[in-house]
Amino acid sequence: MTKRHMLGHLLGIVPFETVRAMRLLHRGRHLTILTYHRVMDRPEPFPFDEDLISASTAQFRSHLDFVKKHFDVINFRI
Repeated sequence: MTKRHMLGHLLGIVPFETVRAMRLLHRGRHLTILTYHRVMDRPEPFPFDEDLISASTAQFRSHLDFVKKHFDVINFRI
């Protein structure tokens, strides 16, 4: 298991209210930027390193729904 997978697992088991309370302590002090290397469903067979895929399309949609619900989203379009 990679460090990224371990961190994702740990964040998945921490209650959201705990994360929210920590975020409220730092409100207005930081900007969070979400980045993904590659969003795709892993084809079979996949001859490359699985860590090249940041999220499946379903996971990405779920992540965006969570972000939309719990954060103030901005974009950089002019």
